Amino acid sequence: MGRCGALFLLCVSVGFAQVDKTKLRGLLEAGKFAELDAEMSAYQAAYREGRIGDEEASKAFIALKSTDPDLRAAYDKWVAQHPASYVARLARGYYLMSLGWVARGTDYAYNTPLARFGDMRVLFRDALSDLEASLELDPKPTLSYGSMISMSRADRGLGDKEDYLARARALDEKVYTARLSYLYSIRPEWGGSLEEMQAFIVQSEPSLLPHQVAKLLGVLDDSRSRAELEPVQRLVESKQFEEALRLYDASLARNPSAHGFVTRGRAYARMNQHQKALADFDRALEIDPQDNCCAHTNRAYSFMMTGATAKALPDLEFAAVERDDHWAAQQLAVMYGFGRYGMKQDHAVARRWCERAGKQGDPWAMYCMGGLYYAGASVPRDAALAAQWFERAAERGIADAQADIAYMYWTGEGVRWNGTASLYWWMRAAAQGNARATQAPLLRHRARADPCAARRLGRRAPPPPDQAGLGLL
Repeated sequence: MGRCGALFLLCVSVGFAQVDKTKLRGLLEAGKFAELDAEMSAYQAAYREGRIGDEEASKAFIALKSTDPDLRAAYDKWVAQHPASYVARLARGYYLMSLGWVARGTDYAYNTPLARFGDMRVLFRDALSDLEASLELDPKPTLSYGSMISMSRADRGLGDKEDYLARARALDEKVYTARLSYLYSIRPEWGGSLEEMQAFIVQSEPSLLPHQVAKLLGVLDDSRSRAELEPVQRLVESKQFEEALRLYDASLARNPSAHGFVTRGRAYARMNQHQKALADFDRALEIDPQDNCCAHTNRAYSFMMTGATAKALPDLEFAAVERDDHWAAQQLAVMYGFGRYGMKQDHAVARRWCERAGKQGDPWAMYCMGGLYYAGASVPRDAALAAQWFERAAERGIADAQADIAYMYWTGEGVRWNGTASLYWWMRAAAQGNARATQAPLLRHRARADPCAARRLGRRAPPPPDQAGLGLL
């Protein structure tokens, strides 16, 4: 009997190890919420009953996750049809949290427009509402705390990460997912330190499985590599390539990290040594097949620069869909929108990539959508929708979008005429050196001297938006 029990536990673990991502996402998109809820609940039940650990249970939610903004309606229907379902609330909370991180972007805080932080906070607060509700819907809601810890590192108003970790450990002393999220939250770039990370791993090791400890150590190695190579990247920026490569080689000999190979590959790419760059990106993907270091994106760039467009496409699509890489989505839009790199033009496909990234918060993709609606490319011409997309991009710092929405306010095309708003955006664009904005100094001078001049100058002042598709396309 004991042997059968042991075999049963082993079989359950093996059975849950492989998650059918395509099936789960298909059920969500098809609106088959009862079947989806049953599939997801099976993982949570197995975890609650001790047949699998939290890491195994989390695989179903990770597999389901997508940052396609158009799926929000499906998640809302799932929750509406199953209001007492723990997995429905957790899944939607995880989805909204992921959208929030995408909306925030990956740039340093001082380079990130406030509008992007605003987008992130709205999504995070919606996510937190779901996750807090989920805590009351299952006796062992441990998985909810990993996402709560992740959001709290970006916005302290969303709770205390130490408290969330303590609650997760109270439910399951062997919890892995919350510990992993916490480790990410104490990296140096988030106010922690390598020493703090090391101490946390040592403290956690007795409670975790060997492969889980190895994963935590991998996060530490990556953070150590980032800290060590940050000054080297500044050498690359200043084109001191010889010294930078010497330091890269020494660092990778000590610590062959995926991050290190990606950043050295970028240096080779900047030197137009793309074959060496490709070898480094391949090595990074061998170390980190999940690609947390954007190796696919960088490899796609080197493929494109060497004329290997067919090889670049799978990398671009993986990066755009699985890693929410907006640059990759932009390149796909450019390739299909203008037939660049030998691609056949397809405005409908170009629009799909622009729209996906734009709805996720990417400002250049928002600008692209404005251009498509203004020009009527692959969509019916709609000046009002164009203006909405232009203004969203303008608020996020895109100078061309600022010039375009200025023009539309000036002429009243797609919006109600507003000379004050026009001048505001025109000057914002000019401050960034936008060529079209700097063509109209008379407009700004006369409008400041005479508010009524705006109407008299009328349509003659600023040049209109670019009919070719604007900026991205």
